Amino acid sequence: MLMINKHIRSCLLVALLLIGSSLFAQQRGKAELSFQDTIHHFGNIAEEKGSVYCEFLFTNTGTIPLVLTRVNSDCGCTSPSWPEEAIEPGAEGRIVVSYDPAGRPGAFVKRVYVYSNATKTKQDLLIKGYVTTLGGGEKGQFSAEVGPVKLSRTELLFPTTSRNRTSSVRLMLLNTSNGGKVKVSVQSKNSLIEVNPEVIELSPGEPAELELSLKVLSDTEIGMHNEPVELIILDNEGKEFRGRVLTRSTVVEDFSFYQNREEMIRTAPRMDLNTYFDLGTLPAESPEQQVEVEIRNTGKGLLKLRNLNCDNPAVQILDYPEEITQGTSGILKIRVLPSTLKEKGWASIAPNINIVCNDPYAPLRRVKVKLSIKH
Repeated sequence: MLMINKHIRSCLLVALLLIGSSLFAQQRGKAELSFQDTIHHFGNIAEEKGSVYCEFLFTNTGTIPLVLTRVNSDCGCTSPSWPEEAIEPGAEGRIVVSYDPAGRPGAFVKRVYVYSNATKTKQDLLIKGYVTTLGGGEKGQFSAEVGPVKLSRTELLFPTTSRNRTSSVRLMLLNTSNGGKVKVSVQSKNSLIEVNPEVIELSPGEPAELELSLKVLSDTEIGMHNEPVELIILDNEGKEFRGRVLTRSTVVEDFSFYQNREEMIRTAPRMDLNTYFDLGTLPAESPEQQVEVEIRNTGKGLLKLRNLNCDNPAVQILDYPEEITQGTSGILKIRVLPSTLKEKGWASIAPNINIVCNDPYAPLRRVKVKLSIKH
């Protein structure tokens, strides 16, 4: 009987402790951090226009004051600010997040981590968007013109883009005429390039931006692509002016099959090479010069050279290995012609040889060859 009484007393004590703990928890309450949205999509943003901002609104839906202990981002380009004071139950607050697009063309996805005394102590916010560039143009500069319309560039360079991805650049226009509106039509013969808008009217002194989007397909050829975009301009008297803007793009393969960086380190190739060759100053009558570039595969997989090119007629690619196995090297052979510099009247050249490969760390590499001549 004594043992039974002790057992009953023990059970009663445990029950009282549980009831007391429950009552204490109810009295203590809890904070709840409830966001209206946890994802913000900026869409397309202009690199040269500076940082962009968004707000994440939240409410404390709990029963005690909410305190945000810290808010961090996963990149120095993303800066959050948040209220330091406690948020009372039922009250609202906001977290402001800024993103700096300078030097970061292309798509971005950034996370912001919010830590608090809420039941869920850590919550994630997401910002994303696409940074468009002027394709190599300087801020506010108009470097060419077609009739009464000035253009920011006559060449537009798309960011390096992999298969199944999209990249964008912008072309700035300015109507410099004093005699009325002009109509600008833009035509792309390349099915991969879309222009928005395709037709636009500009009043005197009115600027505008055209967005050119490159939509790379799964079967788009890997390598360098140069495609013209035609501009047709009609002034208010019906006079027609025609011009051309050259678009340049580099398509690399899609490396998303690598699950993480550790897998890349274990299995991916890696290209190592010297990227600058100075041939000095030679007499104009000098014979052709040969340059040999050793390309080393210091990675773990088979290195494949997908595409090589150089736009300068004085530099010719003679030969290169299409594949280089792990731990070995191959030779890229280049011919440089001083006679071409003499014919063109050039004093010097320093063109790039573009190499597109399957190295996920750097799928586009450039080798610069410099030569000067004495006329």
